[in-house]
Amino acid sequence: MMKEEMSIKKLIGISYDEEHMASDLHHDPSNTHQERPFRIRSILNRLKCSTIDNNIGLNHKLWDYMEYIPSKLVSKEILLLCHTESYLDVVKHWTDHFKELYKTKRGGRGVKNPPCLYPLDEDTYMTPDSGKVANLAVGSVISICDELIKGYKDGKVSNSSSIRKGFAIVRPPGHHATSNRMMGFCIYNNIAIAAMYLRKQHELKRIAIIDWDVHQGNGTQEIFYGDPNVLFVSIHRYGTGDDKFYPYIGSIDEMGEGPGLKYNVNIPLEREFEDADLMYAFSSVVIPLLDKFKPEFILVSSGFDAAKGDLLGGCNLSPKGYAWATTKLCTIADKYSEGRLLLVLEGGYEPVMLSKCVEAVTEALLIHELNMGRTADIKEQKDSDLAKPSTINICSALQKLLEINDIIPEFKSLRLLNGNFGGDVVSPRSLNIKWKPYPHKLSDNIFVIAGGHQNQWILPTSKDCNEVAKLCSERESAFYEWLYVINRKPLTILSKETENMRLEFANGLEDTCLSGLRFIEEGIDHDKETRTGHDICAEQKPLYRDDVAIKVIDFITECSAICRPSVFKKWELSCKHTSAIRIRNALYGMKEPCVMDLKMGSRLYGDDCTDPKLIKKKEKKAKKRSCKTHGFHLSGMFKWNRTESNAQYLPQSCAYSMRTDYELVESFKLYFMLAQDKEIITRIIDKLLSKLNDLKDIFEKQKYLAFYGSSLLFVFDSDKRDPENIVESANVYIIDLSHVSHNVGEIDSGYLLGVTSIIRLLEAVKDDIRDRLGHTSRDRLNCCSFCLYLI
Repeated sequence: MMKEEMSIKKLIGISYDEEHMASDLHHDPSNTHQERPFRIRSILNRLKCSTIDNNIGLNHKLWDYMEYIPSKLVSKEILLLCHTESYLDVVKHWTDHFKELYKTKRGGRGVKNPPCLYPLDEDTYMTPDSGKVANLAVGSVISICDELIKGYKDGKVSNSSSIRKGFAIVRPPGHHATSNRMMGFCIYNNIAIAAMYLRKQHELKRIAIIDWDVHQGNGTQEIFYGDPNVLFVSIHRYGTGDDKFYPYIGSIDEMGEGPGLKYNVNIPLEREFEDADLMYAFSSVVIPLLDKFKPEFILVSSGFDAAKGDLLGGCNLSPKGYAWATTKLCTIADKYSEGRLLLVLEGGYEPVMLSKCVEAVTEALLIHELNMGRTADIKEQKDSDLAKPSTINICSALQKLLEINDIIPEFKSLRLLNGNFGGDVVSPRSLNIKWKPYPHKLSDNIFVIAGGHQNQWILPTSKDCNEVAKLCSERESAFYEWLYVINRKPLTILSKETENMRLEFANGLEDTCLSGLRFIEEGIDHDKETRTGHDICAEQKPLYRDDVAIKVIDFITECSAICRPSVFKKWELSCKHTSAIRIRNALYGMKEPCVMDLKMGSRLYGDDCTDPKLIKKKEKKAKKRSCKTHGFHLSGMFKWNRTESNAQYLPQSCAYSMRTDYELVESFKLYFMLAQDKEIITRIIDKLLSKLNDLKDIFEKQKYLAFYGSSLLFVFDSDKRDPENIVESANVYIIDLSHVSHNVGEIDSGYLLGVTSIIRLLEAVKDDIRDRLGHTSRDRLNCCSFCLYLI
């Protein structure tokens, strides 16, 4: 037996500290807190008793293959890799305070238990020794990192160490701790510090962190949100409204910022997700990501509170499911990381299930290292037979989102897919997308509304006026004022009341009509004031100059005046809005205007919407359209032939149903086919792509504005009598700015997703039109939720 034991090669590194982490030094003596020392004890007890068949007729204990790597206290400099000095000072202050308090009370009355309070976070307790225990947790992870990367020379990882896989069995957990705050039971972010340590100490360039704890790793996300050297992928439970789940972030549109924009990936799953959902997420998103990123070291925030029976998680993963995922990561680690893979314990609060899960993943690590040729006994799910529909939709959305950020360029060849990503392409014959005759009679100065709000537009009856006025919220008019102030452009401010249906335009006082209803009234004098931007600063929010953000003015229809509510006191308005903006008519002079309206962003409400019921309703609508998957939805399309005096449009019900790449591309094709000539269509799309790429550059950088609820309005004049004018007239504008938010401090990722998706789809349209113009030119499409002023 002794010879047999001596022949066993240590293959798995394991680090823990029973004296500190498995004891009551960091413990709430009330025993009401889920994060307890018994978690560590239960894991160690199970691992020490577990046996494994090594396929040669001998059963060994799992423990025999493990190399114990002692923990160690780390320096302040290591903690500062991810945490601020002020935060470390706060932790030290409270631990020192508790030590003094314990010492005083113990000396006076012989107090048995040290003080345990929650001084900085309602979920995270501290004792006199919490700082030391948390430091040792970091030390365990660092120690295994050093062991796994032993022999690192000349910028490459060697195989001089036999230990390539490891598990840090530590507490307190770490992935909720931000750079300057403890939260969610976490004091120091163990895994984030390890990643930074590998980069700084061992000069690795690409670290991957996979987080499968049921709670999103908000702390890790915050620390690496702008870092392209760390790929962070979190698979977690997520919900909104009544089903919201701690830490209440982790949606798919949180994807990093600046240089790190591509490298923060959230896979939010609904409550009660199962093994099939984990497998589907791994197969369709996680593994392709890792294949592209080629990590030099893989870390896993290995929480097990998504396991069945864990009351905090409410999900149904099994030990076999975790083992399967571990095996997949082993394969990736062998491929790119010289086998280096380290699991770090996070959550998991039902001791029996927790210990079973740790046993399963540790056994999976060992089986892989022994090269036994077998994996976890569980059927792999690569299709949608068992995964939840919501999981399939989320992964499909992520595949598109990641495609636009060039993380997975291979997906670019899959441009015309249905919503299940990889299923059968929808047949063109099955699409009910046809132009329909516009049901209302049109004249030269009628205002067409094929959707949206009636009586919102004030139209000059003169054919020579190239402006219109839009009744809007004070919030929208205030945005225009801010934009013109910050760009130092003059703006006319109209404030004195006028007679009903009389308004000042660029050409002077004009008779006006509302939404096609003509009203002729006698003119009267009016007062106005013109001020340059810096003269109206007092009426604005505190000015903030973001040279990137202010460039959006180049994409917004020129505004010449703001009308205060006082202007319309004598007007008989049915519209609830009483402010107005006076803007250039984007369709002025067009003979056969063609318009397409795309509502932008992954959500349909702004920060000014605070009603939970309304938010829930709008979220439900967004999920039924292409908002979540593409960052925009088709709101409407309209075409007007003045020679034949007819118009056609796409009903909103049809427009909203365009959800997949294929459907959207077919819709776009029918719109651009109105230009008829292949060469002209290509030139139009190239012109629009140039503008959209400029817009994308802005939204990849600016962090001041969020354009919730806005639209992109595409226009061109399809009058074939002047081919050059068709291209010249083509343009795209940002419109509907009533819900813009200021000072957001982050990239408007939903809008960015939309712009990038449109660019991708327009490229597909251009390619398809080049190849198949004759085949598709007879197909017609329809859509609309915008307003037209036809001159």
